[in-house]
Amino acid sequence: MEQTGTQTISSIDKMQVRIRDDGTKPVTLEIYDFKFGDDKQLTESCNCVSFRLDDIQDFFLTDIQMEIVETFQKNDVELTVGVIANNIGRDIEMTEF
Repeated sequence: MEQTGTQTISSIDKMQVRIRDDGTKPVTLEIYDFKFGDDKQLTESCNCVSFRLDDIQDFFLTDIQMEIVETFQKNDVELTVGVIANNIGRDIEMTEF
């Protein structure tokens, strides 16, 4: 992973995570820490970050998709999920998740 320098949350315009899987090794996404300011700071200036996970679909990296969602849930961080509409609903593991 290439690190391009230290950034504060207010300087990040957007973040994108791309996972490429060649099927030979496990893929792991580790999010170590979420930090937020106090409520007073948030109401005075919104240094807001929105997280979106796109292209959720059946039978594709199911365990990784679920791990990402669970990581946000464990950290009590909101996540917007975008699904591929004609590619969702048949994978029992995903639909029961």
